[in-house]
Amino acid sequence: RILLLLEDYGELMFLQTVLKKIGFDVEGIQNSRSLSDHVLSLNPDVLVMTAFGKRVRGFDIAQQMKRTRGLPEIILIRTPGSPPMDAPEIAA
Repeated sequence: RILLLLEDYGELMFLQTVLKKIGFDVEGIQNSRSLSDHVLSLNPDVLVMTAFGKRVRGFDIAQQMKRTRGLPEIILIRTPGSPPMDAPEIAA
């Protein structure tokens, strides 16, 4: 099971369509406010998020997630021009 939380609608639809055609159980959302409801209902094995978006900040969400039923694998997607993952202001 895969949960997509991506800011870009086109990217979300493309990944969701491709993963469904391959045979994965996929759900896609663009609103980080409804993330906890979807995590509880779907119990995803993989969580794919936009790392540093205007509306979705996956890096911050990944650090704050409660890991009650095990840790889902988290994949953060960076866009061109976003800060590097090891930048001092991010790591602190």
